[in-house]
Amino acid sequence: MNPSSFVCFACRQSARALHKQSYSHGAIKRSYTRPTFAPQPTLDLKHIRQNPGLYEQNCNDRNYAPYAQNGWKVLELHERLVLQQRQAVELRQRNNILARGLKKPATEVDDGGDRAGLLQEARSLKGKLAEIEQREKLVQEEMERLALELPNLSSLHTPVGEEPTVLGYINGDVVPTDSHGKSHVDIGGELDLLNFEASATTSGWGWYFLKNEAALLEQALIQYALSVALKRGWWVMTPPSLVYSHIASACGFMPRDQHGETQVYGIGQEAHAANGVSLVLAGTAEIPFAGSQANKTLAETDLPLKVIGPSRCYRAEAGARGVDTKGLYRVHEFTKVEMFAWTAPPASLTSENEGFDTDDDQQQTQTEEIFDEMIAIQTEILTSLGLHARVLEMPTTDLGASATRKIDIEAWFPSRASIDDGYGEVTSASVCTDYQARRLNTKVKFERGDVKSAFVHTVNGTALAVPRILACLLENGWDERTDTVEVPRCLRKWMPGELERIGASRRRAQAMANLFGTLNRLISRLDSEPQAQQHSRSTTGYGFQILRNHNSGLGLEPWFDFIIGLNGHNIESPDQNLFTTEIQNCAGSTISLGVYGAKGQQIREVYVAIPTRDSGAGLGLALQWAPLNLTDDVWHILDVMPNSPADLAGLLPYGDYVIGSPDGDLRGDTGLGYLIEQYVDKPLRLYVYNHEYDVSRLLTITPSKNWGGDGALGCVLGYGALHRIPAPLTEPAQAPGETLFESATGQDQQTYHPASTPDSASHPSSQQAPPPPAPPSNPADFLIPADMTFANPPPAPSASPGPPQGRAKKARAHHAVAPAAGLDDYFAEGEKASREQDNAPTPKPTSGLPPPPKGGGPPKAASPVQAAES
Repeated sequence: MNPSSFVCFACRQSARALHKQSYSHGAIKRSYTRPTFAPQPTLDLKHIRQNPGLYEQNCNDRNYAPYAQNGWKVLELHERLVLQQRQAVELRQRNNILARGLKKPATEVDDGGDRAGLLQEARSLKGKLAEIEQREKLVQEEMERLALELPNLSSLHTPVGEEPTVLGYINGDVVPTDSHGKSHVDIGGELDLLNFEASATTSGWGWYFLKNEAALLEQALIQYALSVALKRGWWVMTPPSLVYSHIASACGFMPRDQHGETQVYGIGQEAHAANGVSLVLAGTAEIPFAGSQANKTLAETDLPLKVIGPSRCYRAEAGARGVDTKGLYRVHEFTKVEMFAWTAPPASLTSENEGFDTDDDQQQTQTEEIFDEMIAIQTEILTSLGLHARVLEMPTTDLGASATRKIDIEAWFPSRASIDDGYGEVTSASVCTDYQARRLNTKVKFERGDVKSAFVHTVNGTALAVPRILACLLENGWDERTDTVEVPRCLRKWMPGELERIGASRRRAQAMANLFGTLNRLISRLDSEPQAQQHSRSTTGYGFQILRNHNSGLGLEPWFDFIIGLNGHNIESPDQNLFTTEIQNCAGSTISLGVYGAKGQQIREVYVAIPTRDSGAGLGLALQWAPLNLTDDVWHILDVMPNSPADLAGLLPYGDYVIGSPDGDLRGDTGLGYLIEQYVDKPLRLYVYNHEYDVSRLLTITPSKNWGGDGALGCVLGYGALHRIPAPLTEPAQAPGETLFESATGQDQQTYHPASTPDSASHPSSQQAPPPPAPPSNPADFLIPADMTFANPPPAPSASPGPPQGRAKKARAHHAVAPAAGLDDYFAEGEKASREQDNAPTPKPTSGLPPPPKGGGPPKAASPVQAAES
């Protein structure tokens, strides 16, 4: 309960002396015009007269110093009004006496029978009475004007001064430290989302164009905010943007604020159309929402009445300049989803003109319940969007005229790290008690009790202001490595195709275009081949896979290359002894090897000089007989969610392919998924090839279902014909044939495994191959034994050369076309992607891995092979 101020006689005399000059008879006059149909305000003048000191202190606390004396002025004017009313009563009494006297016969008239004198006095009294009544009206209007200028009394919860009180945090109480600091203006320009130059041409400073995904994201934000409120029983209503100026004033929005700065945009009208009233653009939907119940009496059972709706808002904000004005943070026109509610007044405040409490010390009131519900809605929205924010109890200097209490939520903006601790306001909620209801004449009718009606209370809150939330999402969702912005999961259902990353669709479209381009080239080359050659190659389903190449002079790439021909003849026998004998018979000459490359499914000719028998040199190759589609079981990494296990392990979107694992079998389209399930919350080693840099590497990833999103890896995978490894873009940093797959010690630790263990293959075929013959018992040293394993898996490379630098690289030459056997899969297999959707992640340390290093790759584990030496 706010204490009433006792005003002693000396203070009354002091106030009277202070304002006597200002409120002389000629100084009081009408300063505004209210339309006849406008709501008639009913102000609590009695409470103001009884507490002028309280209102003075309240104005000073809230930076309303020009109006601090209004309470005292009302008190002085009221005393003058009482004096005038007293004089008017005396004049009316004298006038009544004269009227009765004039009705009597002339012989009975008192005062000596001067009838003419009585008539003259009556006329004089009538003029004086009319003058006093006119002065009374002016005084009453002046008292009303002074009372209307006073702001609402501040709540006891509101801190006095300029510093807010931190009530709590959303999405953690630690400010993100790994911020990039990039502004949403730069991000929006880079992704073609924002255009400030065009708006400067059409409208000037403070306006903007939303483009592409930003415009779609605006609609998604609106729909999501409405959905959160709808499930709590709120009604949706869209308000008009134009309102009468007297409605805006009744809600506490004046044409100019206490500092004289313009608050609202007025609408120019022709004199005949204006009809004595003016229209303004609403700065918030709070104004039309509040005005929708003006001059109405609501039933007690209708309360609380809760509405929410989107609207365009217009803020003049003249003189606002600086860091806040860059980009979307402070603009003249924007979309906002507003909450507004009418509630029943507290039980202790159910009579008119008896003052009011600014806080109820008893049980929680209906107003407080709705206020808490609004904050809960705001918190749910920001939590789902994954934005770090703090909740503030705002001080008296930050309250609007109508608010008695206000809570703001400020979100973290990486670009604002140097100001306001990086925080910026994104939502607010205010309690206005009966401030607006008294000015709009909105009441509630009680069904029981002594009091029949009272003024309702109003509460308003911002569900979300689109530009600031959009700016915050762009800055907090920005991924520097992929140049994309993550779309919060809660918004994806309202985005086309449930878009997950802004900017990724363009990269995905380019990747798909490249894939289809490769397919078209393959088809055109196949059409140009002789039919017999196609048939011949289509029957070649096996070859010798290159597992290891220690000879830098050979243009053969481990894992991806298969030897399918020798000197123009197809190799049809899996016997490595026969193959070795054929090669040794060509000692001292050059042979031609037909090589099938899994990258791009192309065939080329490689010419190899065979050393003489006396030199004792070998080819330095390790081979195994394997089906050509052995490398079809690869998974294309598409989108990688920030802070996911895939992200922390260093998987790169669109360029990386999972080609194998030393920890298990990846056969078929379910092989990887089954392996991941076996390694949830345990380290899993994967061999990964990067198409952009043409390198292979070993990565360790720990699948988890509790990382903050759906799925155990947090990445989107592509499998099938359209996601096979394409032809290399450029020549690798080092020549083909380098030793990519070494043991942990750097030495080849060779161990023979019997051919009777088919499940031990590190990279089995998607089709069951017939068992090859066993290796010879006395292999020579011309070829390296292919069937080997490692005591320890190859470690991840310690140094990363990154993408190739310096001179431009030549494109790798390929002289032949793809085999027809691989084309059937292109038409028989459909694209099958297993999407891993993520949730809004909490801030976690991100991976600092550079681009994939040159080195590493899948070694050959135990598998059925035919090793030969000659």
